[in-house]
Amino acid sequence: MKKLLTLLLLSPLAFAEEVIDFNLTCKIKDQVIFSIEDGKSSRFSGYTDGLKTGESFTINFNFKYTDDTYQLYINSEELTLITRYYSDAVTKYPKMYAYDSDSVGFVGNLSPNSIYIDGLFTKAVLERYFKNDWQLIKTSIIETEGTRMLTANCMNMSNKFDSIINVIEKISGELSG
Repeated sequence: MKKLLTLLLLSPLAFAEEVIDFNLTCKIKDQVIFSIEDGKSSRFSGYTDGLKTGESFTINFNFKYTDDTYQLYINSEELTLITRYYSDAVTKYPKMYAYDSDSVGFVGNLSPNSIYIDGLFTKAVLERYFKNDWQLIKTSIIETEGTRMLTANCMNMSNKFDSIINVIEKISGELSG
């Protein structure tokens, strides 16, 4: 009876969800927006009331996991980007789906040195270029209203990112890249 009571008391701890949460700050190095109207092309350096070159924005990383499942949310309100990377409940194989204001259900890839998001109207790549320093390039197409390409430098990625990669590899196997 004692063993049963102990097992019942400890079993919720075995399935307790852990959370790793941090922000990455990026500074826009350059951006260009192209649009076309009535057959005439226009080029802009930013959106009215939008982020300007030299300004900073944040990317939030929120990682929730148990012993055999995980979900990583990568979100930047300023870039209107939300990405969900998670383990398949049956195979434990990692999957990535992302959602933003332009498209739904696109896929990507995550590795120790890169985050790649490929969508219907948006593509974004974050790559590690030195220790905890990353670079970002993001393109968005909004029909004929415009195409935006943005580059940013993202310094001092938290060491928590490496902890996230370690948990994912423990659950799903080694990530390439």
